[in-house]
Amino acid sequence: VVTAARKYGARGFGVDLNPVRIKESLENAAKAGVSDKASFQQRNLFETDLSPATVITMYLLPRVNLDLRPKLLELKPGTRIVSHDFSMDDWKADEAVSLEVQDKYGGGGGSGTSTIYFWLVPARVTGPWQWQLNVAGKPQAYEMVLEQNFQVISGVVRVGGRSIKLPDAKLRGDQISGSFTAEVNGAALKHEFAGRVEGGSIVGSVVLSGSRTQGQQEWNATRGVK
Repeated sequence: VVTAARKYGARGFGVDLNPVRIKESLENAAKAGVSDKASFQQRNLFETDLSPATVITMYLLPRVNLDLRPKLLELKPGTRIVSHDFSMDDWKADEAVSLEVQDKYGGGGGSGTSTIYFWLVPARVTGPWQWQLNVAGKPQAYEMVLEQNFQVISGVVRVGGRSIKLPDAKLRGDQISGSFTAEVNGAALKHEFAGRVEGGSIVGSVVLSGSRTQGQQEWNATRGVK
């Protein structure tokens, strides 16, 4: 938190149950001249409101990470989570980097390997989504039904009485994208979509390409009733 405030002008706070750690942190903030941006409280993490945060860093034991996981998944989609050394079990990290640290344990405790895990809180997209596109001058109804395991998504699109699997759907925070090819009005048409999940809606664009129709349209999908 002190480094983020000093290097980037960020505002933040840290919590710990150990009063010694809090005293050290307050002293570090004062030495760095960022006491107006970085604060620290002796407090129970599970009683702390995390919702204002856009970035959360943790150095907690695996059991505590798992206990905290439901609270993290309730945060705004796109919130960045960084954990030092410990993962969150079956919520696989979006990225993980290992590096050698000369003074990993502090106070001359020797070098070691640290692993840094990074997640983006995924939007909740499970269930049906509906929208319409103009295909060859005619309105065409679509329904996409998604399944979700954290940030990993899969599903099908239903159009013209047929179901097409989504081969490459991706979810990264509140950003969703993918493609599929479907026969619409008698012609094979590729759809490439990308948008932002905003609660019960998705706003973005779809690029259509095929022998008869091509071009980009607005994509406005709404969550249906499961």
